[in-house]
Amino acid sequence: MQIDDAIMQLGQKMGLDLRLDANRACRLVFDGALAVDFEAPHALPDQLVMSCMVASDMFPRGRLAVLQSLLEANLFGPSTGGGVLALDEERGEVLLQRVLDVSHASLQDLVNALEQLLTQAEVWVERLKAGPSHSPQAPMDPSSVMASALRI
Repeated sequence: MQIDDAIMQLGQKMGLDLRLDANRACRLVFDGALAVDFEAPHALPDQLVMSCMVASDMFPRGRLAVLQSLLEANLFGPSTGGGVLALDEERGEVLLQRVLDVSHASLQDLVNALEQLLTQAEVWVERLKAGPSHSPQAPMDPSSVMASALRI
């Protein structure tokens, strides 16, 4: 599947006219609260990047503690649903990102990845509001763990 087709099909499934703009990006807003940005960088022709801001202006409460909790959560991916937490230093935002290789994906794979991103984003919005020291570990969803090859 091509990225442009994937985005158009996702929009059709949702009853929307969804297309990438001239910057190869578009945004969907869910429940008036969570915005998911879709980006298709020219340098990565088969990769669709989905990003969702889960916090902003986090650092008055302790930069080191916040960054430590983000790094700990990124380990092996179960606390992020296979996504990655990232810091946009310029904007002071914490993003949850997920990359999907659309050349090997179906529309249902895209829908599943988007749903998983939204589910985890909701968890992280609440977790980061509470502060890193008061946050329980995000629940592990075994289906969200990315498989990896091990040599024994």
